[in-house]
Amino acid sequence: MIHRITIKNFKSLYSITTELKPLTIIIGPNACGKSNFLDALEAVRDLVRYKGTVRAGRDGEVPTIPAEKELWRRAGPSEEIFWETDYRSGHPSEYENFVYTLAIRHTDDIPVVSRERLTADNPKKSGNHEYFRRNGTDITVCQPAGKPDKTDISPADLALHAYARQSFPAVSFLRDFIAEWQFHKIIPQCIRSYRRSSRGRKPRLSEYGGNLAAVLHYLRREKPEDFEYIQDEMSAALHLSRLHTREEDEKGITSHGQRKICYLKAGENVFADLKPFGPDNLSDGTLGLLALLTVLGVSEPAPLICLEEPERSIHPQLTRRLANYLHEASRHTQLIVTTHSPEFLDHFNPYEQDYVQVLVACRDSRGATRFVPVRDIRNVRAWLDDYMLGQIWAMGQIEEIF
Repeated sequence: MIHRITIKNFKSLYSITTELKPLTIIIGPNACGKSNFLDALEAVRDLVRYKGTVRAGRDGEVPTIPAEKELWRRAGPSEEIFWETDYRSGHPSEYENFVYTLAIRHTDDIPVVSRERLTADNPKKSGNHEYFRRNGTDITVCQPAGKPDKTDISPADLALHAYARQSFPAVSFLRDFIAEWQFHKIIPQCIRSYRRSSRGRKPRLSEYGGNLAAVLHYLRREKPEDFEYIQDEMSAALHLSRLHTREEDEKGITSHGQRKICYLKAGENVFADLKPFGPDNLSDGTLGLLALLTVLGVSEPAPLICLEEPERSIHPQLTRRLANYLHEASRHTQLIVTTHSPEFLDHFNPYEQDYVQVLVACRDSRGATRFVPVRDIRNVRAWLDDYMLGQIWAMGQIEEIF
């Protein structure tokens, strides 16, 4: 789990340090930097997933993230985008807490890794272990005896990936942990229009939910308990009788071989004996809730799930049910959620739920994003004696401090 994160020079995040909990809710006005925070985390995920600052594109190598576009607007072109992330590890080793530092700088050709460092606390020995540190092309490796030294890493490649490949179990754990992060902004129309089968042995839902049919088809075949849970919850919430999935070969063979097409249909209880509906005849709210359940309701969720406004298109009376899904999922994974809905926020209370963090985002006079925990805002606790948190927010009693 991410315990604390520092981000510098990424979009509107000029310099922020904030603590996260198993369930973190971010509120604030439009254009205050909520999405930029999720984008900053996604950038780290992509850098780790693609093993460095460049990746293969159709016309050759392209930047993994366009550093010149992501850099804080008031920063000079030679300045770094910087992340430092403190992880509390569930890794079964003597090392419990990892701190991973990463900075990239844009050059005339490609972005390069300018700094990188990985350390871990060792409570058994009351000390700190450093795996490696890097400053430009100068790399120092601190490793167990018998492991090969490797310092000839390309400026565009991550040392984290290079040393994970050399059978450092704890480093491999951290690399895989970051690479599995999920980011979702569900768009129902993408679910209706995209039905190709997902690649990989254990497919995850895509950012906009376009491969929902393929993921549900996989769960129905390989994880029937998860599929039944999703189906039962959809029946309880929206009276859907059954979910139907099937897969068939796509016509024609591409350069990548034979592709598969997945189809999703759903029946309603009142029409259980009739032909089920396809996605084109299911509402945005139905598809949105189904996609969220497919992310949150599985037995092996991603280690970090970030959701942008999950309550969109969902009826207010279903927000309690959605909030319950988040509370339950936070027992098995870490969640970061943005919202504009006071009714949705009403179901979270950081004063009574110690696993919940509510951050208020705002901009300062320079245009830089700030995050303030609700618990640090004067008088909010007293207001909660008479109102719920979302009601206090809707009345303007939280953001007025700015």
